[in-house]
Amino acid sequence: MSIVVVEYDKKWPDDFLRIKTELQKVLTMPCQVQHVGSTSIPGMKAKPIIDIDVGLNNWADFEAVIKDLAEIGYKHEGDRGIKGREAFGRNGTVHNEILDTIDHHLYVCSVDNEEYKRHILFRDYLKSHAENSGQI
Repeated sequence: MSIVVVEYDKKWPDDFLRIKTELQKVLTMPCQVQHVGSTSIPGMKAKPIIDIDVGLNNWADFEAVIKDLAEIGYKHEGDRGIKGREAFGRNGTVHNEILDTIDHHLYVCSVDNEEYKRHILFRDYLKSHAENSGQI
């Protein structure tokens, strides 16, 4: 398996917003939908896949999230070996022009989860040090 890394694409923030809008149509509980990963850093080369973390304010809402995301064609895939970060993939049962055409990874975490905090801190650090983003 090869990994493709490409030059920064100015459409990535818009792609994220389009996906976020679709997610927010079904996620009715208090949560933060965050663009994380290398595509969230202006100017940085990246795999052309939008990484999204949904941070839940109340982890007790997680079972409702599984049901809500299933309504728009996502399947819960477990933590994939990273405790507290739950992965979701498209299951092909519900067609959505945006969600099916923009490559993305979707994870759900508690806002107090260390993995979630690390993603946000790392993204924010790189954004605040943009002069170095092309060197990573």
